[in-house]
Amino acid sequence: MNKLISMRLDDNFIKEINQFIKDSNYSNKTEAFKSGMRKLMDDFYINMAVRKGLGSWKKAGIKEPTSKEFEKIRAEVGKEIMQEAGLV
Repeated sequence: MNKLISMRLDDNFIKEINQFIKDSNYSNKTEAFKSGMRKLMDDFYINMAVRKGLGSWKKAGIKEPTSKEFEKIRAEVGKEIMQEAGLV
């Protein structure tokens, strides 16, 4: 069952959203917002998993990864999560 949620957005942001909808493959704002929220949540949970792993590494005395290394780890963890969810 779908639930209605309301948001207050300023006029300029709404104009940007409308232009984005026209330029993208989304047919309406609802699809775009759902997709954006899913991406935001995926990124959040992937980052949590990576950070949890980093904490374990620090306890083991392993150096903290560089930004480039962190992005590689993040991509690997994301792929692993997607595989576990049966999405790839």
